Amino acid sequence: MNYHIFQASAPLKDYIEQYYIFEHNQYLATEYEITSTATCYSALVFNFGERYRFQNSLGDNYLTPQHFMAGFSTGAFQVFPKGKINMLGVVFKGTGMTTLFPSVKLTTLLNKRVSFVELLGSEAEIIAEQLEKAANTKEQIALIDQYLLNRLERFEQPATLADKAALLILRKRGMITIEKVAETLNVGERHLRRVFGQRLGINAKLFSRIKRFQYINLCLTQNETLDWQEFLVEGGFYDQAHFIKDFVAFCGKAPSAQILKSKQIVELFTAKEAV
Repeated sequence: MNYHIFQASAPLKDYIEQYYIFEHNQYLATEYEITSTATCYSALVFNFGERYRFQNSLGDNYLTPQHFMAGFSTGAFQVFPKGKINMLGVVFKGTGMTTLFPSVKLTTLLNKRVSFVELLGSEAEIIAEQLEKAANTKEQIALIDQYLLNRLERFEQPATLADKAALLILRKRGMITIEKVAETLNVGERHLRRVFGQRLGINAKLFSRIKRFQYINLCLTQNETLDWQEFLVEGGFYDQAHFIKDFVAFCGKAPSAQILKSKQIVELFTAKEAV
């Protein structure tokens, strides 16, 4: 299985974390389970292979739409690809999805996968068809990048308070208190919490906790010699129990078990960053 990463063009950097291509050159006769942790990134996924099953800790279990938009996930979830695997994904930063697709509300996408065609109609069908007919990966990335640049030109508005707060939390990798976010943006904490929840569909503290977890999980996966005690201080954890509690809440496993699982996933995918 191959997972290739591509960067968006410069004007889109504040809105898009990355593009990716996920593909497999063999046909999977049966479902293959892939577990993902909670995430504070939303996504747009074009699936040119078979539809696959999605399951989360809330009890949802269904076939994903062919092409879909996904909101933030507050807990671990599983996907079960099978058959032909060929996907192109757009991973959005903070409120990037809402900025580029103002008719789409993050509040309605929390822990869900919703049909892109149902949300955008014929426009979604046209871009999906263009991407599927593209001659190669380079052409696909150029097409999706231009499509989103066109939408940015049509819909870009001055960043809202919630937009700025989300980007600040992401830049700080979740290692910042909401009090400090409010102070940095020179607003009241109560007001910040209210507008953040209204725009993102998730409260600011939870968003920050998830980002912090994602960062620490990545660090520990990439370097098993790191001292966990460092993260208790840097990450703002009260003690080791608090540290473990976040891991269990966001991935369903204790840190040691999650790190092993993450390493297995990294080894499964041949991750390559492309220009």
